[in-house]
Amino acid sequence: MVTHHWSPIALRSRREALGLTRQMMASYIGVGAAAIRGWERGDSEPRDPQEIMDVVATLEETAAAHQFDLMTEVDPTLAPGESDRALLYTWRSQADYATWYPQLAQRVPVATHRALTGQVAAALTMQGVEVEVIDPGPRPNRQPAPGFKFLMPPPVRLPAWSSERGEQ
Repeated sequence: MVTHHWSPIALRSRREALGLTRQMMASYIGVGAAAIRGWERGDSEPRDPQEIMDVVATLEETAAAHQFDLMTEVDPTLAPGESDRALLYTWRSQADYATWYPQLAQRVPVATHRALTGQVAAALTMQGVEVEVIDPGPRPNRQPAPGFKFLMPPPVRLPAWSSERGEQ
């Protein structure tokens, strides 16, 4: 098992990389936003810093798996000449996101999904892929721009939760 070393700046940089506010991270971990602020400023330290870093690492692993799934949304069945286009989904609200990915939405906040989608869009664009990012709302209710193929979001692989957190 990898040890995730605790430091105030490690927590802050990893939280920001996930696209989370302090309040979002606090909700995810199950503490108050003031605790996150104090930890990041070095004013206080969690009772079990390793556990906090392990929780962050689990979120990062889930996000990385989902980022891979986002990258696979470039449909290989498109006709030649169309494979340089991709349609990516992300959502404005946690509620709409949860209608598409109920399990994932419990583990990866919509803000993190948006950050990942932005990273994937940038990576694909650098590879010469034309990208359209849309918010499909609570269900598919619009057609993509001409030349883009509307793809259902791919299934998401979720890593198992730690039994110490009492979740599966």
